[in-house]
Amino acid sequence: MNNIILDDPQTSPNAFLQFINGPSTTKTYVTKGSGGFGWEIENNDTTPYKSISPQGTMVKYTKIFLKIVPIHPRARGFSSTRVITTSENDFIVERDTQTTLFKRSNVHLDPICPPIVFSSILTNAQGQQLLDTLNPDSINPPTIRHFQDEPEVRMGIIAMGYTTNYTTLHVSAQKVRPTMQKMYKYMAAHRLIQLYDMGYLHGDFSLSNIVIDRNHTYPSIDPAEGSTNSPGHVLLIDFGATFKHNIPSDTTVSRVDKLHHMLDTKVPYLGVVPKTHSNYEWLKILVDETEGSPYFLSKFESILINIEANVERYNEEMYETIRRTSPEITEHIDKYNNSPSTISTVRGGLRRKNRKRVKRTRRASISRKKKRRKTRRASKRR
Repeated sequence: MNNIILDDPQTSPNAFLQFINGPSTTKTYVTKGSGGFGWEIENNDTTPYKSISPQGTMVKYTKIFLKIVPIHPRARGFSSTRVITTSENDFIVERDTQTTLFKRSNVHLDPICPPIVFSSILTNAQGQQLLDTLNPDSINPPTIRHFQDEPEVRMGIIAMGYTTNYTTLHVSAQKVRPTMQKMYKYMAAHRLIQLYDMGYLHGDFSLSNIVIDRNHTYPSIDPAEGSTNSPGHVLLIDFGATFKHNIPSDTTVSRVDKLHHMLDTKVPYLGVVPKTHSNYEWLKILVDETEGSPYFLSKFESILINIEANVERYNEEMYETIRRTSPEITEHIDKYNNSPSTISTVRGGLRRKNRKRVKRTRRASISRKKKRRKTRRASKRR
């Protein structure tokens, strides 16, 4: 799969500015969700980003998805944009979660999500300037007018790799026949199970937060056995509601049971159980078909097993071909995969803070014990 090659988890601000301000750059306002705004930005000529093609060659990476998240000291909603602002900590957690998931799932160059190529928290004035650049004609919201009376609101930006062929599953599913729609949703369910096996629940797996390249197909591992090809390459985006689950990894748990758990577990950030919300109806329909029917349960499980086998075999073969034929690219991959992720740095800082907190607590505890001993001695003397 196409994959941005980076020396570090995030590239420089200069590279990002070069991309969005190039002479051939096109900017398309895509969406406004409850947690932010999204743009597709394409630069075919002066892009600083490179990626690996499935054939093991370096190619230009010409498209990114830019997400802008309003940040407020006290997370709240405000009427000018009808967007819920988030706290700085929640924004950082979302960014670092995506970086970690990308690196952990990038073993065979088939990560579960796009890489973050740039991220920053802008002041209100800087954010207004960026919005003016993205939307100079003030045709689509948001514009600088939405934020000029909110000086305490800052803007967190996350720019992620997003190849030209990807569209949201919500859009793609409307362009194909019902049978293929279902196959795309099976591929999306496979990705959610991968995320589950890494210890996370996505939380907001609406069809708008799943993107697919319909031009890609994973050939069947064994066509003679009647197995089918697995169509479309799926990526997950928007990890603002993602959280860790506390279920131990267990290979005996069926894939369908894992999907049940996703639907039945309340999402802390959103405050809803997914199976009760219309945004997640697509997965509920797939799972409900298995209720009370051993045949459909077995069939769904077999489809998911077949997809997993097709994907793993294809990725392993592609990766081995690259390692065998492209030593320079292999060296670049290894350098990136061995670099520390943003989350490890953040966690290290938290650990240091926690160690200091423990030391302070111990000192206070020892001090209290000494005071109690002195009090007892004084009482005995009296």
